[in-house]
Amino acid sequence: MYNYTSPQKTASRALDISGIYLGVVTRSDSEGVFVSVEQVSPGLSFGPCLVTEYIFDPGDRVICAFLNNSFDELVVLGRIV
Repeated sequence: MYNYTSPQKTASRALDISGIYLGVVTRSDSEGVFVSVEQVSPGLSFGPCLVTEYIFDPGDRVICAFLNNSFDELVVLGRIV
């Protein structure tokens, strides 16, 4: 589990990112699919992400989750149409 950090000290409460989130595809190219999840980290894109399908366009709204509660493994579960 990750902890919030600041220049002064590590926060005493761990960051829990378990759950399912709404994300927006920011980029989809030969490197993979990149997704922004505003509820977790505004302005940051995660990627390349694990995906269940391979056809995504920038701006697509997707349902995603973090595997094993890890920022390193965001998986896109599907597109919201």
